Amino acid sequence: EDLAYGGAGVSRHENYVVFVEGVVPGDRVLARIVKRKASHSVARVEEILRPSPVRIQPRCPLQSHCGGCVWQALPYDEQLKVKERIVEDSLARIGGLGEPPLEPIEPSPQVWRYRNKMDFTFGRDETGRPILGYHYPGRFDRIFSVKRCLLQPEAFDFVLEAVDEWAQTCGLPPYDPKTHDGILRTLLLRRSDADGRWLAALLSKTADVKNRIESLGELLAKTAPGFA
Repeated sequence: EDLAYGGAGVSRHENYVVFVEGVVPGDRVLARIVKRKASHSVARVEEILRPSPVRIQPRCPLQSHCGGCVWQALPYDEQLKVKERIVEDSLARIGGLGEPPLEPIEPSPQVWRYRNKMDFTFGRDETGRPILGYHYPGRFDRIFSVKRCLLQPEAFDFVLEAVDEWAQTCGLPPYDPKTHDGILRTLLLRRSDADGRWLAALLSKTADVKNRIESLGELLAKTAPGFA
C-alpha cells in the first residue's frame, strides 16, 4: 500500500507490517518471508501476480540487482508523492511535530545523468576475469560488471568501458577483500558541470604500479574530452 524510507514496499496483515523489496504501491505479489521480528517481517517477491497500474518498466537493465535506483519502476511524479509522505511521517511520528507545514517538493529538471561523482570497484566475475563495477547489495566481496549507468554523465560510460579493457590487460590483479591479495581497488570519477572537465583517481593496495598507471592516463585522455 505504500513505500517506506529506503524503497521497501509496505504491506500489512491485520496490524502486522511486512516490508517487501522490489514492489510499488498497488502491486499484488506472492512473497516469501525471509526475516521475522516481533514488530515486522521482511519478505522477497517470488512473483508479481498483478502489477500496479502505476508500475513502469525500469530504464536500466541492472536495476533488478543493483540496489542503486530502487524506485525506477515508479514514475518520477509518483516518487515525489511518496517522498513527501515519508518526510511528513518522519517529522510527525518520529519528530513529534504533529502536522508540520510542508511545501511541495520541487521536481528536478534533470532526472537522469545528474551525478558528478561516481566510484567503481575492481573485482572478478564467475570465470575469474577482471571486471569493474558495483557491489551486489549487502555484499562486500562480490562485484558485477557495469558498462553503463544512467546516473552518471554519458562520457563516463565510455570511460568505464576503456578502464575495464585496461584492467584486463595491464597485468595488475584486482584486490580481493577476503584474501587481501591483488592491487586494483577502486576507480573514482568526478566531473565539473561548470566547465566539463573531469578527473579520475585510481585507488590501489600499493603504490608500486610501475609504469602501468601512465598507460591508463594516456588511454583516458583519448577516451573522453576534458580529462584532467
